[in-house]
Amino acid sequence: TLYIGFEIGSDRLSMLSKLISEDNTDITLILIQLTLSLIGLGAPIWLAWLSTKQIGQNSRLSEDYHYKASVAKAYEGYRREAARIDPIMEARLMHSALNRLDESPLRHVDEAYHSTPWQELISAPEFQQAIQKVPELKNLFLNIINKSLPDNLKK
Repeated sequence: TLYIGFEIGSDRLSMLSKLISEDNTDITLILIQLTLSLIGLGAPIWLAWLSTKQIGQNSRLSEDYHYKASVAKAYEGYRREAARIDPIMEARLMHSALNRLDESPLRHVDEAYHSTPWQELISAPEFQQAIQKVPELKNLFLNIINKSLPDNLKK
């Protein structure tokens, strides 16, 4: 899917460069090709970004469940030995194992879910620091956002 999107996007870009290099090209055709090029390249990039985030979260959850399975198996072996040696040690072992098994796997999932790379950029602490240090950056970014929004969504 990503490869097909990349091919469509690169074809659009080559068409756009042909239109720009020609003499007396209608600006409307250039704008249409530019829009289609941005969509053709933006969609696969967004899909790749979203897929990467999902794969990362799923692998963290999987690792957590594998860890808990290992703790449960280890507990069984240690419990038999601890019961032979000391009942207090067995109780401490049980307490320790329950603490590990009781941890929520959702701690590995990001609290803030960003549906686009732009949302993730805006919420990044580094971006927030840059906006505080360079006030012109904030105004420039807000102008770009306001120009891209339809009139009914503007504040």
